[in-house]
Amino acid sequence: MFSTLHNQRRAEALVAEAKEAVASAREAFEEAKEALHAKLVPLDERRGHLAQKSLHRFRELFAKIENEPPVELGPVSESPFSWQIQSHLEDHAVEPVAIEEVKSGKAGAFFGSLIATLVTFVVAMAVGAVGSGLGLSPDTFTDKYKILHILEWFGGGAWHVLWANPLIGAAGLAAALLAVWLISWSIFMGKAARRNLARAEASHARALEYAQKLRQRADNFRALADELARLTDILETCDIYMQEFNATLRRIRHTEGDDYSRYKEASKAIVRRSARCASALIPMLNIALVTTEGAPSSQLARALERGDALVAALVEEKPLPESDGNTLDESGSVIEPSYMPDEKGDEATRAPAETETIASQEAEKVERKSEESEDLEEKSEEAAPPPQEEAKRP
Repeated sequence: MFSTLHNQRRAEALVAEAKEAVASAREAFEEAKEALHAKLVPLDERRGHLAQKSLHRFRELFAKIENEPPVELGPVSESPFSWQIQSHLEDHAVEPVAIEEVKSGKAGAFFGSLIATLVTFVVAMAVGAVGSGLGLSPDTFTDKYKILHILEWFGGGAWHVLWANPLIGAAGLAAALLAVWLISWSIFMGKAARRNLARAEASHARALEYAQKLRQRADNFRALADELARLTDILETCDIYMQEFNATLRRIRHTEGDDYSRYKEASKAIVRRSARCASALIPMLNIALVTTEGAPSSQLARALERGDALVAALVEEKPLPESDGNTLDESGSVIEPSYMPDEKGDEATRAPAETETIASQEAEKVERKSEESEDLEEKSEEAAPPPQEEAKRP
C-alpha cells in the first residue's frame, strides 16, 4: 500500500516537472524568436536599401565611365534574408512531445475489486450449499431458508458445534469478502500506480529531450541575433560610404567627364576605392545566414570578419581589403555570388546549372535596368546639357 502511494506521488511529480520543463523551454524559445525577428527586420531593410538603391546607383554611374578599371560586380539575390530563417522560427521543427496525465486508477480498481468480491461470494455460497448438504439448485441464492442454512454452516455447522449461528456465518463471510475487496483494491491500484510511473518516466525523458532541443534552438537564435545586429551595423556603415562614393562619382563625371584614363590621380583612386568597396559588399549580401540546425553559419562568421576589416579600412582611410567576389559554402567550396539558400534555410548549394541560370537572369535584370537608366539620362542631357559640363569636356 505504501509502495502504491509512493509510485503514484512519484508519477505525479515527474509529470509536473516535465510540464514545467517544456513550458520554460517554450518561453525561452519564444523570447529568443522575438529577439531574432527584431534584429532580422532592420537587417533586411538595410540590405534592400543597399542592393536596390546604393549599389544599383553605383552600377549605373560606374557603367557610364569609359576605360574603367576591371572590377567584378556580381548580382545580388532578390530574396531577403528572412526567407532563410522562416522555417526555423517555428518550434514544429522540433518534434513536439505529448505528456500523459497521471490517472488515479480508482475506477478500474473499484470495478475490478467488485468483480473479485462478487465472484468470491458466489463461490463461497456454492461451497456452503454443497458442504451443508443442500446441493446446488436454481433457488440456492434466492431461498431465504437455504441462505440461512448455508450461513449457519459457515457459522459453526461445518464443525458440528453447538453454538453454530447464521449471524456468525454472515459476519465471517462479510469479513472474508471485505478482505478480498481490500486485497483486490490494493493489487489493482498497485498495478495502476506502476503503470502511471512507467508512463510518467517515459514522458519525463521525452519532455527533457524536447526542452533541451528547444533551448538549443533558443541559444542558436540568441547567438544569431547578436551576429545579425553586427552585420546590420556593418551594412549601415558601408551604405553611408557607398552613398558618399556615388555623390563623389557624380561630381567626378560632372567635372572631369566619362573617360577614366583622363581622370586626375585622386579621382582615379576614388573610382578604384568605390569599386573595390562595392565588390567587397556584394558577397556579404548573398551569404547563407544559418545552417540546417538553425545555428549561425560559417559564411556569416566570415562575412562579419571581412565586414569588420572593410569598415575599419573605410573609417581609417586605409587600403581596402582585397575581395575575390566569391562566397564559400560550409565545406569551403566556392559558390557563385548569386547563391541563395532555399526557403528551408538549408546551406546545401544549388546545382551548378541552376546557379548559372539564376546568375545570368540576375545579370540580365541589372543590365536592362542600367541601360534603361542610361537612356533616360542621355535623353535628359541632350535636351538640356549643363553649360559647365560642356565647357569642361575635352
